[in-house]
Amino acid sequence: MFLGFLGKIRFTAEGANYKRLLDILLRARTGCRNLCEKNNVVTGIIPFYRKKQICQICQAQGLAFTVVEQTGLLYRLAKFRHRWGIAVGFFAALALVLVLSNLLLKVRIEGCDEDLQQRIRAALADNGIATGTFLPAVDYFALENELMLEVDGVAWAGIRNAGSTLVIQISQEIEKPDSSQSRLPTNVIATRDCSLVRAQVYSGKLIVPLGSGVQKGDVLIAGQYEDDKGNQYYARSFGKIYGEFEETVTFVQPFEDTQQVLYPNAESRSFLNFYEAELRLFWGEEPQGQYVKTSHSANLSFLGWELPVGITQVNYDAYEDAATTYTPEEALAVAQKLADNYKANFLSECEILSEERSEECTDTQASVTLTFRAVGEVGEEQEILIDRLPGTTEKAAKKKESSSN
Repeated sequence: MFLGFLGKIRFTAEGANYKRLLDILLRARTGCRNLCEKNNVVTGIIPFYRKKQICQICQAQGLAFTVVEQTGLLYRLAKFRHRWGIAVGFFAALALVLVLSNLLLKVRIEGCDEDLQQRIRAALADNGIATGTFLPAVDYFALENELMLEVDGVAWAGIRNAGSTLVIQISQEIEKPDSSQSRLPTNVIATRDCSLVRAQVYSGKLIVPLGSGVQKGDVLIAGQYEDDKGNQYYARSFGKIYGEFEETVTFVQPFEDTQQVLYPNAESRSFLNFYEAELRLFWGEEPQGQYVKTSHSANLSFLGWELPVGITQVNYDAYEDAATTYTPEEALAVAQKLADNYKANFLSECEILSEERSEECTDTQASVTLTFRAVGEVGEEQEILIDRLPGTTEKAAKKKESSSN
């Protein structure tokens, strides 16, 4: 069937000895089809490669062999045999496909998060694996070992190529919590000067009564205790301690200041994307200086299929440090905004009991002073250094070491 698709011939054979021809064609395996005879003329269809054989048989029997019609791919291509451009283009395209199928055009990393993908791509670049690398020359086994040894977070790596795409399958390490830290003996200490208002103790002993004033660094929940026999023990103490405290913060905005000024879309550049390769569509170099770069990519499509070819438009937003002059009212508004941001960022989890703001303008600056009373969490864990505690005995130290293990 395939050879018939390449080419077939409809012929006629005319002469008195046509019966002998029919007998030969029926007995021999010549691939003749649709044989018939009418008025001493035999017609039929033969494959293109049987033409010479049938012609010789007809000549031996004294019959006139005539080609009526030639159809098929070979005969269609024969019409273009004098058009060398088509042949050159065909072989050039074939050579291009052959070359591109052996060059790295895209890297696909599977099985890990974006951060690990970036580190893997950096490791590939360090090993000379980039767009255009000749894939048959890459030692996949050595590259797999390199990734597992050099890239943190890679437990296993498997590498193969699918055409011009390098496929890297990763098994990512699962970070295990450091459980040893939870067994270390700790105290809960105060992080600021305050007055304790409430406490939630989950482990350890609260040694400061509620309502008492404490200073930064004082022990609130102790992880050291004694049993009835006077033996000292150490454990992790933790809980939530809330204290009432007062804080004063001043925010200053000078009248003469320097700030960054942004100039959107100062310049733009276009790139042609072919898989992961980027080809410049401009002359010269990329913009130099201080820029914020944003890009937008769009691939071409054909009949609903997205092609690996597209255009990337890169916009460069220039910025520079510029001298700025504020009026007293503008400077005061900036200082007020700084105070509001501080309150939103650092006091959002606190209960604000009272707040006072004072404003001041001098010859050179405006300032806002924020004074507030609030209730918030004031305790944090601190490891107990047994060898520095007074009265610590060798027995207690051994006890601590055994409890840690």
